[in-house]
Amino acid sequence: MNTKHIYKTLLTFLVETTTTPQNYKRLYSKEYPDEYQWLIANTFLTNQSPFYALVWAFKHSITKHPLCKQCGVNKVNYRVGQRKYLDYCSSRCSMVICRAKSDTTQMKKARKKSMLTRYGVENASHIPAVKESISANKTQYWADIYKGKNFTATGLTRTQYRHRVQQYAETQYARHKDTIDPNGIRSKDYHLDHIYSVTDGFIHDVPINIISDISNLRLISVTENLAKNKSSHKTLEALYEDAIN
Repeated sequence: MNTKHIYKTLLTFLVETTTTPQNYKRLYSKEYPDEYQWLIANTFLTNQSPFYALVWAFKHSITKHPLCKQCGVNKVNYRVGQRKYLDYCSSRCSMVICRAKSDTTQMKKARKKSMLTRYGVENASHIPAVKESISANKTQYWADIYKGKNFTATGLTRTQYRHRVQQYAETQYARHKDTIDPNGIRSKDYHLDHIYSVTDGFIHDVPINIISDISNLRLISVTENLAKNKSSHKTLEALYEDAIN
């Protein structure tokens, strides 16, 4: 089949269709069945792949699923909003690249020189006015995040909630170590992590026994934990469902 004809039908379809992106693939396969089957047969994509991923692969003559630029092993996901495949398979791989770029001797020297020229110190946060500004910004940031929320449903402050959650998690770890950490790898290099984060737990009034249930605890590397920060790797609904089950 003529590839120019395929590309023309794709562009025509995207310009003329008035439906939502979720229905693009269904309508295209209905209007251009032969072209759609050719695309599936001649790219790495399947019937489950996003329609934009299919267009992108054809446009760039990609016949194999793109792999992570860091590890070169894992496949990367297609990001519909950015209209492209991601560069890295996980936050861990992207953090390795970011740190490698930011920790070069040349960049460190350039950063220090710039700070000395502008502020007279190697680190701008050493300036009292800058420290005050950073502190004020952080205070405002968390005020917006928590929306004025000072207490959970059980009457605990954020700090109290975090301490109780950590205490309960340690108890769960001691009781169920064989399940949570069967290989005994917990150390300074591997941390006990809450899959649904403690921060989100406080925001949504999640009971301590739920947030620190063994179904929400896991061992991950320190690099992964730092990259994860305050984000959650499961939904609130999944947290309750896993704890109940």
